[in-house]
Amino acid sequence: MEVLGTLKFSTNFQFRCLGDVAGLDFILSGFRLAVSYNLLSVRFNKRLRLLVFLETLGFLPSVVSLFESGCWLEREVWDLLGVFFSNSPDLRRLLTDYGFEGHPLRKDFPLEGFLGISYSCLKEIILIMKAYAGS
Repeated sequence: MEVLGTLKFSTNFQFRCLGDVAGLDFILSGFRLAVSYNLLSVRFNKRLRLLVFLETLGFLPSVVSLFESGCWLEREVWDLLGVFFSNSPDLRRLLTDYGFEGHPLRKDFPLEGFLGISYSCLKEIILIMKAYAGS
């Protein structure tokens, strides 16, 4: 958080635009998760990527006090990867359902999810025929 504050407010850097916050999963390395902050300095026409590595159950401080756009981006990283941001004003599910279990971008998440859902054309036809017969 102090590094991001220095990069934003220092006259030598002026990275005032937070372009993106992305989460990374390194399942076989010493640090399981990483968060990438992509910054832009319009004044100097420079871009900077800051990588922060953390353990599986690690916490990162929220950057919403520095960059207002960080709230939406932190929600996305939390929802899909499970990185918890302390002091974040709004950590709700963003892209998955509220009752969804787990974080789908983790590499240990099962490919078919935890629940098996299948579609049956025959059941759909029966439901349509019942609805048509009832009306």
